[in-house]
Amino acid sequence: MLEKIRTWYLKRKIKKPIKFSSQNEVRKYHDELKIFVDEIFSYDIDGIFISDESSIYDFIDLEGRDFPKIIQKIKDKFNVDITKVKNKSFVEIVKYMMNKNPQVFKK
Repeated sequence: MLEKIRTWYLKRKIKKPIKFSSQNEVRKYHDELKIFVDEIFSYDIDGIFISDESSIYDFIDLEGRDFPKIIQKIKDKFNVDITKVKNKSFVEIVKYMMNKNPQVFKK
């Protein structure tokens, strides 16, 4: 019986290709994003998928309890308050930070 159900389901299953979000902006700001994500989340962006739409929300718990701590950590590490753009993508946050302090990602 289970095999009949499985066969019926597989015959009717719609197959669509997976479409990934663009990474054009991620490539453009790769070096800055690499520093940002490593410093704040301890991830190497070359080993994970980051798209132009990725945001802080992709890296916090479901209840968002860590969100204020992350905003503060960014302020402490980079000396830039991102409160105005905290809900934007990583790319937009990095561009905002560079606008506020052009030397923010320089070593």
